[in-house]
Amino acid sequence: MIQDFLSFIRQNKLWNSDDRLLLAVSGGADSMALLHLCWKTSLSFEVGHVNYGFRGEESDLDQQVVESYCESRGIPFHCYRIPLHERIHLKARNLQ
Repeated sequence: MIQDFLSFIRQNKLWNSDDRLLLAVSGGADSMALLHLCWKTSLSFEVGHVNYGFRGEESDLDQQVVESYCESRGIPFHCYRIPLHERIHLKARNLQ
């Protein structure tokens, strides 16, 4: 699977081996799988996570899962927590 993943990256010229990637990881199954594949390939990347706080404790748990995964593997982790006043404004709009 790792070789297929790397072949797909090369064939589609998604990034070069000397590029540094900021991988956005929500904590959901898809982004965690992508994070794991990137870690297994030894590609150069860091992880970014946005905690919108819309789901309360669940949002915090998502952040903890991603942060713990990164910490245990030495992957640089960056998190931005949306302040309450911004959340109120964002909730009225479609985040997609």
